Amino acid sequence: MIEIPDAVAVVPVLPDGRIVLIGQYRHPHGKTHWEVPAGRMLDGEEAQLCAERELHEETGHRAGSWERLPGFYPINGISDHYAHVFVAKDCVRLGEHEPEDCEQILVQSFTRGEVEALLDSGRVEDVFAAVSLMYWLRRSR
Repeated sequence: MIEIPDAVAVVPVLPDGRIVLIGQYRHPHGKTHWEVPAGRMLDGEEAQLCAERELHEETGHRAGSWERLPGFYPINGISDHYAHVFVAKDCVRLGEHEPEDCEQILVQSFTRGEVEALLDSGRVEDVFAAVSLMYWLRRSR
């Protein structure tokens, strides 16, 4: 069994309904993936506070309100690692994102149709992003 701290994933939604994604370079694959802001929770940190922190660090945005979505176990067969999922609604950009030194992040917004096309074409290969976006898209019809 692999022990990994729980994590959060955030679907940032702008007031006009566009969804903010990050393009993040991943060394194991040697390419950039479209993802939602996500990260591991600090020891003793509450899930929503972690979501707020990750949203700001990775996109420079703050949410007007929050909604919790179903979470998931991304590597169910080998770990109890759990991902808490949130929608950050009515996001506004406060400034530049503040990625960690090891992160290479591009911030971009997409329409619902563009996100659906990315998912349908298999261009969202990150499980945190794919599952979180699908939960949101089904709920926000």
